[in-house]
Amino acid sequence: MIDTTFVLLLLASYASAHGFVSRITINGQMFKGNAPNETPVQSIIRQISSGDPVKGATN
Repeated sequence: MIDTTFVLLLLASYASAHGFVSRITINGQMFKGNAPNETPVQSIIRQISSGDPVKGATN
């Protein structure tokens, strides 16, 4: 039982590590981000080209 729970927790943490920030709220003010492969709009959130994991500051 413990082994199964441990494996499920590992898989859940792995799956939650992918994606992108679509919006963020700072001090009650919401900022919208850019969706992947969309026409960029001015935003405090960096534009990404896909939902793949970021492996550094240059990709």
